[in-house]
Amino acid sequence: MQDVEHAGNIDVYGYSPSLGGFLAIGWIDLTWDDQFNSPAVTMTGESDRIIAEATVALFAREDVEKLGNGFVMFARADESRIGPLASITIESNGEFYKLTRSESCKKYSEEQIIAHAKQLLGQAVPNQFRARLHELLERPYYQGNNTLDELQLCVHFEVDNIYFCPPRGFLILGWFLDPFGEVSRIRVRCGSSVCRVDPSTWISVRRADVVQGFAAKYGLPNDRVGFIAYVPEIHHPGESIYAEIEMRDGRIGFRPLQPAFFSGLPAIKELLGRFTLRSDELKEGFDDVFGPAVEFLYEDAGAEQGVLF
Repeated sequence: MQDVEHAGNIDVYGYSPSLGGFLAIGWIDLTWDDQFNSPAVTMTGESDRIIAEATVALFAREDVEKLGNGFVMFARADESRIGPLASITIESNGEFYKLTRSESCKKYSEEQIIAHAKQLLGQAVPNQFRARLHELLERPYYQGNNTLDELQLCVHFEVDNIYFCPPRGFLILGWFLDPFGEVSRIRVRCGSSVCRVDPSTWISVRRADVVQGFAAKYGLPNDRVGFIAYVPEIHHPGESIYAEIEMRDGRIGFRPLQPAFFSGLPAIKELLGRFTLRSDELKEGFDDVFGPAVEFLYEDAGAEQGVLF
């Protein structure tokens, strides 16, 4: 990337795992006033740099009124890849604007940066980008609690076991009820990673215990309400793993997931004894769910114990 001159500061920033990116607040030179595009930005951290598309809203700042405008910016980026944010370079209409951390720059928690960005958006120039940021920031974000029950819907997503499939996958066993089709999509998140979990592709499992408890209430058509789902390439050490369940009316509920990091041969042996596949499920169930999970579990067991067979 070509050399660029300093064109503003980042005063506060924060990473939002729920939104999957960085929020940054600061000021940018008056010569940048592109209110009609989503600019490409280069996010540079201590470890790496990545190019992302940003959404930027401008607002007036008296302390820098002769130099520039205040900004609120969101850009999708993986914090685990780039590390602490060092600078942001905006490319717009062939020009480059470099924003660096001010001497007093602070990193906020997810809750703090979202609250601060919401406050400043009220002062921003009314346009589609302010509206887009407002909509983004109004989405509920995960705070470590199970909020699915608070929606007071007939939706149940319960997890019995989670198996860690090194280096970054999980095999999730549980049961799911959505008798009135209220769920739009299910995502599993961990740090900056997200994976959509589609009930049409997971392995359905008979759960007589669940049906016995809910059949009278919901009139369940069959007992295959249990599931086994494989979630690849999602684990970030030290980050919480949780399910994000979005309803057709736009509401979102969160469900914490607590993996036991049970893996290797013991996990394979237990899994083999927990379920059987019907003939019509064998290929898809093995290829898409059980096979990839067991492959990583086997490799993990082999790494620990040497050649197994």
